[in-house]
Amino acid sequence: MFITISAQVKKYLSNPILMSLNGEITPAWDIPFPAVTICSENQFNPSLINLTEIVDRDNRTNDEVTPKIFDELSNIPYKYSLLSDRVWDMSEGYKELSFSENFLPWRTPGVSFDNSATFVLDFNKGDLEENCIPKGHGFWVVVHNPAEVPSPYQTVAYAETDMTTIYKLIPKQTTTADNLREWTPEERGCFYSHERKLKLYNTYSSHNCLYECEAEMIFKRCKCAATFISHYKISTPICGVHQIDCMQNVLENFSSQHHESNHFSSCNCLPACTEINYDIEYSDIPLDFEDPTSKRNNTEKGTTAVVTFHFKMNSVDNIQRVAIVTLSDFVANIGGLLGLFLGFSFLSFFEIIYFMTIRWVTNVWNKRNRQHSRERKAESLFEELKG
Repeated sequence: MFITISAQVKKYLSNPILMSLNGEITPAWDIPFPAVTICSENQFNPSLINLTEIVDRDNRTNDEVTPKIFDELSNIPYKYSLLSDRVWDMSEGYKELSFSENFLPWRTPGVSFDNSATFVLDFNKGDLEENCIPKGHGFWVVVHNPAEVPSPYQTVAYAETDMTTIYKLIPKQTTTADNLREWTPEERGCFYSHERKLKLYNTYSSHNCLYECEAEMIFKRCKCAATFISHYKISTPICGVHQIDCMQNVLENFSSQHHESNHFSSCNCLPACTEINYDIEYSDIPLDFEDPTSKRNNTEKGTTAVVTFHFKMNSVDNIQRVAIVTLSDFVANIGGLLGLFLGFSFLSFFEIIYFMTIRWVTNVWNKRNRQHSRERKAESLFEELKG
């Protein structure tokens, strides 16, 4: 019996969390359309600098390899802000019910192509450096939460030129049961938005938190801010070519620590209690260059890619973070075990309290009253005999 009860106590004190499917249906209208970040493979323009000529030189310095634009960037103050129009956050959803094209982030009511987002991308084929294009002529596409900054660790796909790529968006929402609000963040394994504030971003997420942690490490060691990571001090200069080695060492150490240890703990970056992530399915359709529209726009092969995004379904998959054992479950389990092994119940518990307190006091009181009654009777009898 004691072993079983101790196991229940240990299970309750460990506060295990279970991720379970939530039966509630959330329409796609209630969540934001994801942010889409598109990066061209052509990251170097020969019209600005002849990279081949510089690389072929035997003696070269950093100032020769990289243009002076790095020095100019170093003096540019940089401030990154997401969702300045706060009509939505991950915990509360949209704060207004009316629809407006000015809403940020956007949302869409359905899954049809009428409710999709389409982009026609132009690849400048005449101004590119072939040695700097590892994959081919095309664009990297990152689909991510609109409250988060894009990174290669999110949902990434590749859009080739001469293709129409259709992306079907599959959102997944993670929420937390209300009875877990009283738990500490460490116990429930997540932060509510009011429990963890970030310096760089208005909205908390584990992804934004890790980015901020990277930015702070780079700032402390290199005294600058990386161009791809926002920083919180408006006067902080952007890292230039002279800080590249320092910045790379910081990022490599950060990545190794993340894999070797629990980096969520060292940066205090638990998941958000409410999160929205987006998976994708995509298919490619060759562009028809004989189409009258293509001819009218002088579209050439190898220069154009078309990408279209729309939701796959009208509803969202909901996953809820719940406690395996709540307080009521714990009390019920202990009571059931006591009843099984001892025939014990709460009625028996109150009976024990009754006999140990109220009944005992009553018996003492009655015994004392009977004794006083006998003494009074004896005194009366003595008075009668004396008289």
